[in-house]
Amino acid sequence: MTFVLLMIIAAQPQMKIILPDTPVPQTLQSLVAILAGATLGGRLGMVSMALYLALGTMFEPVFVRGTGALWGITGGYLVGFLICQPIVGMLTHVVSEQPRDSICRIFLAGVVGHGVVLGCGFAGMWAAFDGNATRAFELGVLPFVVSTFLKIAVLMIVGAPIHAALRTQFDPAR
Repeated sequence: MTFVLLMIIAAQPQMKIILPDTPVPQTLQSLVAILAGATLGGRLGMVSMALYLALGTMFEPVFVRGTGALWGITGGYLVGFLICQPIVGMLTHVVSEQPRDSICRIFLAGVVGHGVVLGCGFAGMWAAFDGNATRAFELGVLPFVVSTFLKIAVLMIVGAPIHAALRTQFDPAR
């Protein structure tokens, strides 16, 4: 499962929407990153994101902006993918027999996980813009608010059944 999610997230930069007036394109990477933490758990989610970041620094087509993206203007988002894993894994770890509980946990994990990713992206943009917080927020957070909630809706539809199925297969706290 780690390999499958790793390949899915690696393919995401090829599917991008260039937004006007922002250096950060719209992709589904944050959705897949949070799905990794929600389905694999914090530890395996971190492994999958660490592998993704390692692949991205070595191979050109992995990141939207190429191999230097980790140290560039979009690097904060990429680091956020890694940082959100234990948080998302912890939020989704509690085992429950009620499907509604899984959906609520996935929703909460999606909101918090995307908050971490956008927060890290904001920090990276803030540094790139020499401490101009307004510009960093306008270009690095604001354009992604609506799409973030759409991604959370997709995460709830896709993530809850996967989470429910996988929790019977292995301990997601790994």
